Amino acid sequence: MPTVKIPETPDFVRGLIKSADEISNLLDHGTDAPRDLLKRLKSGEKKLKHLSDLEQRQLGTYQGRLVLMVLAAELALKFLCQQTNLKLPDNDHNLYNLFKDLKDSLKEEIEVKYSECCREQEPPKDPPEGWETADQVFQLCNKASVQWRYLVEEENFPDYAMQATYLKYATFSVLQVAETLPQAQQEQN
Repeated sequence: MPTVKIPETPDFVRGLIKSADEISNLLDHGTDAPRDLLKRLKSGEKKLKHLSDLEQRQLGTYQGRLVLMVLAAELALKFLCQQTNLKLPDNDHNLYNLFKDLKDSLKEEIEVKYSECCREQEPPKDPPEGWETADQVFQLCNKASVQWRYLVEEENFPDYAMQATYLKYATFSVLQVAETLPQAQQEQN
């Protein structure tokens, strides 16, 4: 499988994020939030087989959003790695592994962009505890690619409540940094 990302990768990433946001609009906000359902499933308070059809569809919709968001983050990080000639690990979908190997100067730029993304929202919101930095986001979501794709497998519920919005901000921050690099600008022309 090819590892070289095409120059149009940022456009694909934005498309994935837009699709994930559109899927989010399909959630039925008159029922329990998927995050709350997942917490109850993780604690054993509820069993997946005992959820109503609507609750199961809610989780499936939420899962679809998160799978797309995680894929977008992975592609953005791999694109940035490629732009900086950083060797990609074979078949690694771990977001934090991709992020931590970046040069410190790039990580600092990503953190600045992440902070700006959070402040520019209407209304500006402080990220929840543990999601204040892009580094924390990628650490929390490090295994999200596999975990969210296989959510319905026995005992595979995450130990945290996914904050897809903050993963989106971290992903946009990676893209913004990647697109300022000279190699990315040359390929776009």
